[in-house]
Amino acid sequence: MLKIQSNFNPLIQIIHYICLAFFVISCNSGELGREDVLSQIENSSLFPFVETTPVSLEIINSRQLRPLIEKGYIGSRARGISMLHPITNRGKQYVLPSTRSSSNPELAVCLIEFDKITGIRYTSEQKNEAVIEITGIRKLITSVGEALTYNENSTIAISIQAIKYDDGWRLKDAELKERGISNFGSIPEIQFYTENEELNTMNAKLPSHEAEQLKKLERRLSSETGEYDGFIRKIYTVGEQKFLEIDFVQIKVGSDEGGFTNFEIINNNPKLRIFRLSKRTKILDGSNYTTQGGKIIFKSAGDSMLKEYSGNDKREKSWFFKYVNGVIIEMRTPYSE
Repeated sequence: MLKIQSNFNPLIQIIHYICLAFFVISCNSGELGREDVLSQIENSSLFPFVETTPVSLEIINSRQLRPLIEKGYIGSRARGISMLHPITNRGKQYVLPSTRSSSNPELAVCLIEFDKITGIRYTSEQKNEAVIEITGIRKLITSVGEALTYNENSTIAISIQAIKYDDGWRLKDAELKERGISNFGSIPEIQFYTENEELNTMNAKLPSHEAEQLKKLERRLSSETGEYDGFIRKIYTVGEQKFLEIDFVQIKVGSDEGGFTNFEIINNNPKLRIFRLSKRTKILDGSNYTTQGGKIIFKSAGDSMLKEYSGNDKREKSWFFKYVNGVIIEMRTPYSE
């Protein structure tokens, strides 16, 4: 049995029972060694996994759910015997797959990555059962997790039960396969996390000059999450990756006495930020890009991204960006549908 208890957010105390497919921890002495456990955990599919939160009033109170109602992830009225807040279309992509038809659905709040083993204690006199104490670190907070004020890099305590068999120690089976990132393909944050892992593999094969260019860009790479208006100042291409240098601005829309729309651009902070584009980035401006084989291809070698709206309009092309952990997940022009 794997047990998770948050030591960060007292409002949301969640106990997870995670089941992992049995694997053997070899140990010559017959006792459960820390190095053996560490080796198996690091080479297994145990981490990372997805932490979730329930939305049933049988488990969590209405005050704790209020942010999810305000952000549109769940409905405002609880229904049925289980006092369940219905999951909205916006929230459905965050539902733990095994709980979709349950009276107690759960929503993904973040990834949990392995930190360290803090202890091993035997729970039987025969020393054939034990509990492994582990610290996990919250990473990649989802939009649901942000609404519930989860903090990146906060830690949680995890307990995993282990049982000794004739051929060695095994971690007790739990629901981890259902919480693996491969089962959360509908969540944008998880998609981009998976893509980052793929990119790390490709980056290891870059020529030296491109690897050096990538290092320079990564030193400036933003890790922000949010949405804002801005201008693209420069486009960088390294291997199969593209990066945008963005100048964020505030755009106020109004109308003049004749009823014509006008714009006021406010740029109080001229700092330029670097964000990464993804093959999953949604770009809502069909005149400036095309896709081929899942890759984004900019027309005119990217120059068209910086062109004016039209021949008589001398304004720069502004974009509205949505970004998660420094990756652009959506960008659109003011006139996109």
